[in-house]
Amino acid sequence: MTQALPTPEFSRPVVIDRLPDSGQHERLTASADECAALAQRFDIVDIRWLKAHAVLTRTDRSRGVALEVTFEAEVVQSCIVTLEPVVQQVAERFSIRFLPADRVAAWEEAHVRMGEEGELVDPEAPDPPELLVGNTLDIGEAIAEHLALALEPYPRAAGAEFQIPAEPEPEEAEKRPNPFAILQTRRDKA
Repeated sequence: MTQALPTPEFSRPVVIDRLPDSGQHERLTASADECAALAQRFDIVDIRWLKAHAVLTRTDRSRGVALEVTFEAEVVQSCIVTLEPVVQQVAERFSIRFLPADRVAAWEEAHVRMGEEGELVDPEAPDPPELLVGNTLDIGEAIAEHLALALEPYPRAAGAEFQIPAEPEPEEAEKRPNPFAILQTRRDKA
């Protein structure tokens, strides 16, 4: 029995066949419940708000879709030193090309070269396209994934500094017995 995939916390599916030739603009705002669910998914304190503007356009005759997104969010993370809440404004822009499986294979043939040690990707090639599965594209999930990438990996509160534990005083170190002293005495007796 196959398990159904969970519904993304910020799901905004768009049916590709219904895209007009001129493209489609979408304004998205996450609800309070969606923000809370995303914060839980990303293991952060809170996402106060998330809003985005997305533009979907068809790409030539390849049955592909280009997605251009600009998004902003206000997130709250825990300081890695003090655990105090750290508020961060996130503003990012990204673009993704989606192609059907047969077109992804054609792209790979054009841009991936086999070398003696494995695959070598053409460094001048554009980013590889994402696989377009079915007839629906979830732009909300794409935004959520890019928000996760934009989060500060080591948030710090203002003025927070990590204190390295001090070395023990030399006299304290001398008072402690050397754990290898017994081995030294046995070696000396032999």
